[in-house]
Amino acid sequence: MADYEPWTFDQVPETGGIPKSVFTIAIIGVIAVFTIGGACIVNAPWNHLWPAAQTQRAPLSEK
Repeated sequence: MADYEPWTFDQVPETGGIPKSVFTIAIIGVIAVFTIGGACIVNAPWNHLWPAAQTQRAPLSEK
């Protein structure tokens, strides 16, 4: 027990790396972000009035 030094770091464990499930979830997330963004851009011209034909004419100051 006299030869034991707790701060020598002779036997540092090696990491197993990032699990494949984390990479899979990250890739699915990136694909989902671009899919939703693309769907928003593609569907923007339909069911919208650009610019609005009738706007709410709220007075900014009362007289």
